[in-house]
Amino acid sequence: MLVSPHQDPRPPLNPSQPAPAGPPARVALLAAPASLPADGTSQAAVVIWLADAAGRPVAEGSRVRLALSGAPAELARTEVETHEGLALAWLRAGSQPGRVTLTAKIDG
Repeated sequence: MLVSPHQDPRPPLNPSQPAPAGPPARVALLAAPASLPADGTSQAAVVIWLADAAGRPVAEGSRVRLALSGAPAELARTEVETHEGLALAWLRAGSQPGRVTLTAKIDG
């Protein structure tokens, strides 16, 4: 098959079937609220966004493992799944003040 420089040999994309995502390459976490009082009961929702290098959401149902370090705090779950590239986690404040770091890991 001969291809001209202006002809793309790939089949056209079907808008109802977007290109599959590649391996995870981007991650962003957003906590709301961003800080909590050290009262042992306050909670924050943490939205985790995962995408491939082209910005496409990771595969549906990708498992995300979560871990905390720093000041005492607690996660409702240490593993969540993505839906359209997003996952949701809940973090409960500890009773001692300090900085908490949340790490999200995904295979891929």
